[in-house]
Amino acid sequence: MATVDLDSDEWLDIDDVFEHDDMTWRITRLESKNGPLEGIEATNLVRAVALRQDMLRVKITKTRGEFSTPDTLIVEEGTVFKAGTIMEIGAQTWRIRAIHTGQGRTLRGTVDASNIKRMYLHEPPRPERFEPKTPRERRQAWKEGRLGFNPNPILPKEQIKKRVKPTNRRKRKKPRN
Repeated sequence: MATVDLDSDEWLDIDDVFEHDDMTWRITRLESKNGPLEGIEATNLVRAVALRQDMLRVKITKTRGEFSTPDTLIVEEGTVFKAGTIMEIGAQTWRIRAIHTGQGRTLRGTVDASNIKRMYLHEPPRPERFEPKTPRERRQAWKEGRLGFNPNPILPKEQIKKRVKPTNRRKRKKPRN
C-alpha cells in the first residue's frame, strides 16, 4: 500500500500510466464514494488500484513425470517466450511445452510476456533418448563417428564427390539394319 500525491484538478482514467518510486504503474481500478468508475477527478477519488507496468508476472506450471507444481516468473516488459526453448529456472532446466494466451495455446509460436496467461514447462528430453537403439542405428552412428573415435568415418557427400571420377564411357546403341 502506497500513498501518491496528486493535484486537486488532476483527472485520472483507467489504464493511465505513471511513475512512482522509480517504478512504472498502470491504473486498473478507480473508486469514488458511489462505486467504481472509468474516470474521475482527483478530489472525488476514494481509492485507486494500480499494477506494475515495467515488470510482469507470468504464471507457469512445471511438470515432472506425473507431478505438476505451479509457480510464477517475474520478467521485464517486452520479454518474448518461444515454445520449445530450453530455459533455466533456479538450478533446474525446463523446456517450454506450451504457451496459453487468452485466445488459445501455441506449441511452436512466439508470444510476448504481456499476452501470456500461463506457460507449461516440462523436463527437457534426456540425451539417452537420442542414442541409437537398434543394431542398424548403432552401425550408422559408428560410421558417422557419433559413438566415439572411428578411424575412417563416412565422409559427407560434398567431400566424396570431389574424389569420384566417373567414366565417360557410354554404351553406344548398335544401329539397326
